[in-house]
Amino acid sequence: DLHSQGEVIACLEKGLVNEAEEQPGQYVIKEECKKAIMRVAELSSDDFHLDRHLYFACREDRERFCENTPAGEGKVYKCLFNHKFEESMSDK
Repeated sequence: DLHSQGEVIACLEKGLVNEAEEQPGQYVIKEECKKAIMRVAELSSDDFHLDRHLYFACREDRERFCENTPAGEGKVYKCLFNHKFEESMSDK
């Protein structure tokens, strides 16, 4: 769904990156929106469940490799990263 929360946030993040790289699109992102995007990114980096793209792409790998790893403080990211070269790790 193009208008799902995750897709909207991903689109705004992409716009923010383009703006930072001086590749302006059709609009300029308001300062309060930029702050909100950065806050969501900060929260997502701490909690695997808040990064919807990563969560849906990697939930099977999380269950396989990091089942006992509690979410928060980037622990699931670190666990998945430590297993990224495992043969049974998905390509996602």
